Amino acid sequence: MKLPAILIAILCLSACSSPQERGQAEIMDRIEQQVKLPTGAEPLERYARTYAFKSRDRVSALYFLPDLANDEGCRIAKGYGPKSAGAVARLCPPPDGMKAGERRWFKDAEALPIIFDGGCGNIDIEFDLKTGSVIFAHCNGDA
Repeated sequence: MKLPAILIAILCLSACSSPQERGQAEIMDRIEQQVKLPTGAEPLERYARTYAFKSRDRVSALYFLPDLANDEGCRIAKGYGPKSAGAVARLCPPPDGMKAGERRWFKDAEALPIIFDGGCGNIDIEFDLKTGSVIFAHCNGDA
């Protein structure tokens, strides 16, 4: 009895998403299936995963280990305007902020979280849409 209900739910969810959202989900799936996380990284499901087009042929991604919610950091991030979407995703509690295992597509690469340190708590990834391959996946430096 549970299997038909699950199939109906999947069909309803896929019918409710736009072609653009389905295309973005397909790209995220391709990246996640192929990316080899760097030595020292946590398992993929521990990361919140953000994506955006960098250009017509490139996708930038940042995987990060979600921090504990920080009310002050969240308030400041929300004050920066539309380009602060990545900071809100990283610093605020859900639903504005992200949790481990969650992934989001952002309007453009400028809206992704910006993190300059943190070692393998933050992984930068670039994907080439023409070749369908991950160009790089590396941990950020340590401050």
